[in-house]
This record gives sequence, C-alpha cells and structure tokens, in this order.
Amino acid sequence: MTTGFVWHERYAWHDARGLLDTFDHTALFEPEPSLESGSTKRRLRNLIDASGLLSDLIQLQPRPATDDELARVHDRA
Repeated sequence: MTTGFVWHERYAWHDARGLLDTFDHTALFEPEPSLESGSTKRRLRNLIDASGLLSDLIQLQPRPATDDELARVHDRA
C-alpha cells in the first residue's frame, strides 16, 4: 500500500480563531490561544521529514478540491 503526503506552506497559515467572529455574541467561547498554529503544523511536517518517514511517502502536489470531492464529506448546499 502507498501513502501520499500533501504539504504547502500555506497550510500553516490557516487560523481558525477567526471563526469565533461568526457566532452570536452570546455564544459561550472561553478565549484562549488556539492549539492550531502554523508552528505546530510546520513542526509536524519537519518531524515527518527528520524521522525519515517522508522519503517513504508519495509526495503529492496540492490542488484545489473538486466539488465532487468536497461533497464526499460536506452537503452540496
């Protein structure tokens, strides 16, 4: 079996903390730093490389997902 690995530096730029702004002000969110950060994503990618595992993976080029691929896990609406 072959396992692919997709990585782009922009993946580390994703910041989910902005999602808090999409909820009503009465929503219960305790403000704290997000565990999802660019540095943790880069660290994981670098650990995969440093461990030697990256050389065993098929490195795939990132590309936008198609509508059909998104529909596998999201409602089309």
